[in-house]
Amino acid sequence: LKLTSAKLRLPPELMRFSCRRREGRRPCVDAESCLHVSGASHAPGPALSAHTEVVVVICRGVRFETTRRTLLRLGPCYLATQADIDTDEAIHLDYSADAFKVLLDALTTAQYDLGKALLHIARHRVSVVDLEALLQFVLLGWVLGVSRPLPAAPAAETPRADQLDCRSGFNLCNAYQGDGLGVFHHLVTSCRHAELPCRYRLSSAPHVLLGLGEEYVEPLDVPQQGCVPVSIELDAFMMKRRDNWNQNFEAWAEASNRVASIYMLKVCAGQFINGDVITMNAGSTAVFDLGWRRSLITEGLVFGMNRTWANRPGMHHNILSVDVTSDLNGEVRTTRLVCQPLNFEGDLITYFRLSFPAETQCLGRMFRLRVDAFHPNIGDYVTHDNLSVPLYILRSVELFGTLIEAPEDLCPGAPLLAPFSIEPHVTRLKRRRTNLLLE
Repeated sequence: LKLTSAKLRLPPELMRFSCRRREGRRPCVDAESCLHVSGASHAPGPALSAHTEVVVVICRGVRFETTRRTLLRLGPCYLATQADIDTDEAIHLDYSADAFKVLLDALTTAQYDLGKALLHIARHRVSVVDLEALLQFVLLGWVLGVSRPLPAAPAAETPRADQLDCRSGFNLCNAYQGDGLGVFHHLVTSCRHAELPCRYRLSSAPHVLLGLGEEYVEPLDVPQQGCVPVSIELDAFMMKRRDNWNQNFEAWAEASNRVASIYMLKVCAGQFINGDVITMNAGSTAVFDLGWRRSLITEGLVFGMNRTWANRPGMHHNILSVDVTSDLNGEVRTTRLVCQPLNFEGDLITYFRLSFPAETQCLGRMFRLRVDAFHPNIGDYVTHDNLSVPLYILRSVELFGTLIEAPEDLCPGAPLLAPFSIEPHVTRLKRRRTNLLLE
């Protein structure tokens, strides 16, 4: 790419922009024609020859040279359309050179890594004042996504814990995560709520797990009103109960290793909105899936959790780790965002606020929250009958950041990851429920 500061004297009607290209312009060899990107899943645009005419774009006297192929790497746009018009002049844009340079760098990066290209734009939205206007003008506004920034932290004197997770008047949960400001609330209250994944690709129903009066239910096709689906994973041996223990259970648990089921976590307050009571054992994980082609540039999260009667204060150290996984670029990437202790306030519902600095932010489709109980004298919590029971109750989770949905032509084919499938070796189960008629 070439960047110069040569100024052209043009008629007034061409000062904003022109849609002309010169005949006989010298060819330019595009790097994409010479390099093969392994595993790339987003289409760069129509196939062109290795020798493509140069497209000249001039932004307030600053000249840029690129190719039509490069202009299509984030999908069809105004500039690529104008480059097709057979004229003999450059394209003139009344936007700053800084804004176009950010866009051009993102278009070049998208050839190899679509996620990095989106992050590059996100990190310059504030510093380049007309970047958003330029992206909207060239019909690439989708890269801006939907912004749901992390609310400011409450004052240090603000209480962190409450006995109730929903009360009239002042709600401590809203003090930390805002009232309807998060990504989950945005999805649940929009017309896209039904598109959230709420079932596994394949799920089993082993009879060995059924207790007295229990039965399996078929997975839902759409999430419950006001709720977001969450997959709860745990060690298979922690599902042992007095009414289902036998040698068959031991063999099944040994073969299954870890198991998971989908629950509905309440996001919106309402008289007729009911979520599940979500318990978590030591080493359990909660996996959230935004869906194929959706990615979140995560600024932070807020969640509420309390300990059960089995997790007495001062008995364990409680550790939280948060991982994010993306398959946007045709490959699976998992990144650790944070690992830190959880300091609960007695047995009350405690709200935790986590913020991630800009240099650690990344795109994610799935988010995994894992809670571990730790004690120096306990080697394995599964082998202790009084510690293999649920130790935590998950009350609420809200994510914050910029939610981006890539166009279909950039993500052709099927997703690499099945819904909620960060870990490949997990036995996914249908939900169980108690049927009073079977008791």
